[in-house]
Amino acid sequence: MKMYCAQCDKDVEVIKKKEKKTYEVKDEIIDVTITRIYCAECNELIYDKKNEVNNDIIVYDEYRKIKGLLTSEEIRKIRSKYNISQKEMSQLLGFGEKTVTRYENGYIQDKSNDILMRLVDDKESFEQILKLSNNGKLVAKIKKLVFQNQNAVFTYSPTNKVTFKTAFEIGKGNEDICQVC
Repeated sequence: MKMYCAQCDKDVEVIKKKEKKTYEVKDEIIDVTITRIYCAECNELIYDKKNEVNNDIIVYDEYRKIKGLLTSEEIRKIRSKYNISQKEMSQLLGFGEKTVTRYENGYIQDKSNDILMRLVDDKESFEQILKLSNNGKLVAKIKKLVFQNQNAVFTYSPTNKVTFKTAFEIGKGNEDICQVC
């Protein structure tokens, strides 16, 4: 792989090295292994924004683990479980539009937002949050998309009752009924 080296003033082959580093994040000392990129010719450190963002996520996710918070990947998995965008998850939870995007890109959430995101991970809690949401457009879209990713079948009735059956539950004959506004 070639990148521009300011020291050599040209595109050069680069070497990626794993290095152990210590960082201080808030009140914690964090020891992590990150990736650094060096010029193969002069051995000068080369700045690469994408690599540095990934390193930041590694550092902040380690802090999150120490503090018992969801990591950026865990947040991404919760959101993708329901096939919703970062913006839609933010709206559903009453966050600012970019909040989930920031959390997935390394910003550290506070404990209360972490708890809300954990609640979304649970199907029953998700349905309750969806029920309480007063964003009609978002609710309609989520009703349509959310459980497609889980092989689920929704049946709508005129009384706004939603019959929910996952493929697993269909095989067992179980049925959950919830009110969704």
